[in-house]
Amino acid sequence: MSAATSPAGASIVRHLQALGHFVIGMDANPHTVEYGRELCDEFAPAPLVSNPEFISFLHSLAPTFDIFIPFLDEELRLFAAGKISREVVQKTLLCNPDVLDFCLDKTRFQEFCLARGLPVAKTASGPPAVYKPSFGRGGKGVVTIEDAELFAYYSRKDGILQERIKGTEYTVDVLFDQNGNLIFAVPRKRLEAAGVSRIGEIDFNAQVLQAVEQCAQHFRFSYAINVQLMLDAEGRVHLLEINPRLAGSAIFSVMAGFDIFDLALRLFAGASIEPPRRESVRPLRIVRHWTEVMVNADRVF
Repeated sequence: MSAATSPAGASIVRHLQALGHFVIGMDANPHTVEYGRELCDEFAPAPLVSNPEFISFLHSLAPTFDIFIPFLDEELRLFAAGKISREVVQKTLLCNPDVLDFCLDKTRFQEFCLARGLPVAKTASGPPAVYKPSFGRGGKGVVTIEDAELFAYYSRKDGILQERIKGTEYTVDVLFDQNGNLIFAVPRKRLEAAGVSRIGEIDFNAQVLQAVEQCAQHFRFSYAINVQLMLDAEGRVHLLEINPRLAGSAIFSVMAGFDIFDLALRLFAGASIEPPRRESVRPLRIVRHWTEVMVNADRVF
């Protein structure tokens, strides 16, 4: 799995190990190499995805793993562009390239959703508005716009301008089979975030689930994805984005009783699965906190 030593990575690695998997972690952060070696069964320091050597690095790892779990949109863009070998593609927990293309490019995603009547946040004609670059993750590059001069400036940039919506943000962890059939979904309120979700609360909101089911009719997803939406004060749902991969905070759903990691990996391996009953998924509030890990800084890597 990629991003293994990120703030969200440790709990995922440990969960996969608890399921009985041998985890080979990779990460491009040069300061967390020793931590990665302590955390994972094996660890491979990676070049940045933007580095021309990344593709050959990933190809060199192919003989060592059975399944690759990507957590970075930059990695998915390489798959969408057809730059990854067939050997690696066949081993990757991944949606088809068409889905990757539409979901990773926010401009194309906006146009696709508007054309099909999906409840995407509307395109803004003036402030107040929110600017989002065509490519980005974790809120990077997102700007709240309050005045006309700033709106005019960002209207010339590569990206989208959406109406600013206030309300409760949801992330929905969604599992599909290989043929695009929705199997199970767990919505959770995104109560607090610091780049990644820090506090989440399981909430089977009917409008949110209905919007996810509507999206599933227009995209042919596979395995595990996450959908981000906003529920405004009037109870209307606005689709913000779809990430065609596992969410770093999907461990919240696991803790509540929906083990999307185990189920997705079993599906990928061709095994039969039994999704949980909705009543067995507990309405938990999960608080993520950082903790310190000491590593030997004297070693040279």
